[in-house]
Amino acid sequence: MPVGIPQLPFLVPDDNGYNLTLINRLYRARFLFLSQVVETEISNQLCALIVHLGLEDKTEPIYLYVHSPGGLVIPGLALYNIMQSSKPGVHTIGIARAYSTGSLILAGGKMLKRLALPHCTVMIHQPISSYFEDPLAESGLDAEDIVELRNLVIQAYIAKTGKPYWVIADDLERDQLMTPEEARAYGIVDVVGYDKP
Repeated sequence: MPVGIPQLPFLVPDDNGYNLTLINRLYRARFLFLSQVVETEISNQLCALIVHLGLEDKTEPIYLYVHSPGGLVIPGLALYNIMQSSKPGVHTIGIARAYSTGSLILAGGKMLKRLALPHCTVMIHQPISSYFEDPLAESGLDAEDIVELRNLVIQAYIAKTGKPYWVIADDLERDQLMTPEEARAYGIVDVVGYDKP
């Protein structure tokens, strides 16, 4: 028999209380999770939560745990941009893997507040589009749009790592797998370990 989603009691002032799922209780405590492929729906949900939590309290940080195989570039850039505009700042924690768009989101945390756990693997590479797999198919983007997206990704990595354009552009040409220590040396995270940055 499946365990189901754990329910936790949560009391609200002037109320008899009600049950929340574990994930919803963690959201209320400002802990967010990206543990899937980055697509429009999850990006929109996380963007909305970051905006909501930022409006609710402009001083308490938001913690985003990243365990993602990557995903779509445009939803990833949307999430990255919302993270940059968040007043309280978003602290990022790499749990096990942060590949592709996931690594961009991990790097997108508030400077000096980006952490990778000791067994986290980080991977960067250039944005991939179905345009290159089948150029005759309706991809929604033409070649110029894809080049522009790649440049936006490069600019985001430059802003967060401090590396020059040519280094990022060259490194994105092929998959670059990194240990947490290598990700720290590259500038994607600031701290490796179990303690909060």
